[in-house]
Amino acid sequence: MSDRPSNILFCRQDRLGDLILSFPLAAAVKHKYPDWKVGFMVSEANAEIASMCDQIDEVWPANLGTKLDKEKLKQWDTVVVLYPEASLARQLFFANIKKRVGTSRRSYSFFFNVRINVPRSGSHRHETDLNFDLLSALFPVDKKQRPTFTIPKESTQQITDLLIQLGIPPDQKLAILHPGSGGSSRDWPVEQFAKLANVLQNRADTTVLVTGTEDEVKLAKEVMGKNSKKIFSLAGQTTLSALTALLAISGLCVANSTGPLHLANALKTPSVGLFPPLKDCDPSRWGVLDYPERSLTPFFPDDQCPFCENFECRTGECMSLIAVERVLEVAEPLLETQNSWSEKTKLLCVG
Repeated sequence: MSDRPSNILFCRQDRLGDLILSFPLAAAVKHKYPDWKVGFMVSEANAEIASMCDQIDEVWPANLGTKLDKEKLKQWDTVVVLYPEASLARQLFFANIKKRVGTSRRSYSFFFNVRINVPRSGSHRHETDLNFDLLSALFPVDKKQRPTFTIPKESTQQITDLLIQLGIPPDQKLAILHPGSGGSSRDWPVEQFAKLANVLQNRADTTVLVTGTEDEVKLAKEVMGKNSKKIFSLAGQTTLSALTALLAISGLCVANSTGPLHLANALKTPSVGLFPPLKDCDPSRWGVLDYPERSLTPFFPDDQCPFCENFECRTGECMSLIAVERVLEVAEPLLETQNSWSEKTKLLCVG
């Protein structure tokens, strides 16, 4: 035990979804060693969500390529680099961190002194399991541990006020549709998102909310369509903290392969992901964690997309082959099990 660290810093400075899928490592460490200090180095954009994770004691906002405070680095016994980057690896080396854990598959891997061969692309293993390979090089952990979150009361209040302002009755369940992906995937066609929204709004107990960034406002309006009595767009209207609160009190999230999908699932909101037959978006790696049956991809007679060559997506047309009926077949039973947004808000506030 004397050679083991008393604190550990994980580094994951890329996209939101990638970060969310690394939070189980913090939960596993805290489960095994409750007294240890667990830190996360994240991008500045993602610092807010990292600060909500109950198993993270310290958040270090630092974008990729940032020159880091050497003395601050030296406070950490062990650093695990989940997203490899040359500048970071070099700075850890010159800060003389006792244990520097990282991949063995980069030209700069010699900067790490605990090097693990983790082949990610084409491995058909989930990203969270691949992350655990790096942590398991230090000590065995329970890989089934999952993070919990404490959402700021002001964020929950902001969303509650917004829902009241929109006139959404408190007995309604919320179905979140997130039709964009920020360019990280091939998207399900907007026309099919619109059909899904229309079916869901016709449920007596359900209101549909379309989320997205400021750049996706037009896309959200297309999903709403003209017959949108119970479909509302919140695109560009929520901070990351407010979006987290919204997802936490919702009964369903349907999204492309993107950060909000993984955030919703981490918050224990039933989530359905839509994935293209593209190696970089392989649902076996990037699918809904713990629920592979909720990650949908196009069906092909010979597992070959007629619009792609060697699984390199050329047009994205294959996404239209995920039928709305198929999404509903997975989504509606999940929605049936959920409470109204007002009931979920009460539980959130109590928790």
